[in-house]
Amino acid sequence: MQPVVGRSVSSSLGRYDSVLINRLRIGHTRLTNSYLLKGESQPVREACHSSLTVKLFLVDCTRYSAARQRYFGVATLKDVFENVASHNIIAYVKNINFYNRI
Repeated sequence: MQPVVGRSVSSSLGRYDSVLINRLRIGHTRLTNSYLLKGESQPVREACHSSLTVKLFLVDCTRYSAARQRYFGVATLKDVFENVASHNIIAYVKNINFYNRI
């Protein structure tokens, strides 16, 4: 049996957006994990010197706090995926210019 990722992704999303939401939920994206395949060091956000993770840009990074408040006002990663509509997460990721990098 496969582990449960969370509530199902809205059927109104296109395939790419559904895949994007699921990648964010499991925390494995090209943006945050491609270094493993390339044999490089984990990428770091230069502004805060923190490892680039899904949690960092969805919840913690102060650079994106204004955009986060515009699309969702939750404080934890669990709240993002349980209480925020998928289309708002997609809009946020587009707004911070990570959409094509995930």
